[in-house]
Amino acid sequence: MLVFVYWIEERRGSIRTRSSEDSSLIEDQSPSDADPMALKLDIIRNAIMVTQLDLVARVDVVALELGPLREEKKKLSDRVQSTESINSEIQTQNHSLTKQVGDLTSRVKQLEGK
Repeated sequence: MLVFVYWIEERRGSIRTRSSEDSSLIEDQSPSDADPMALKLDIIRNAIMVTQLDLVARVDVVALELGPLREEKKKLSDRVQSTESINSEIQTQNHSLTKQVGDLTSRVKQLEGK
């Protein structure tokens, strides 16, 4: 992730921008008659831009993390669906077997009564 650092050099009244990745000077604003208030506003504006870049980078990281999570959710959803299908089949067979046991019990009672 690229992070920009902004600072004021008090003696020159300039704003410099450096990349944190290679510390190379990206931008050097050195107005000869720099207004300290304008410099402070520039720093605030640049800090806001850095914050926005950081937030965009964080959103990208979250999006990258969501991909595998979505795949895992799909797999789990498929397993739940499969389990529910198996459970439904077991309940159907259980009902059928219960009915057959009831029928056989009735038949045994009939045969014992004869």
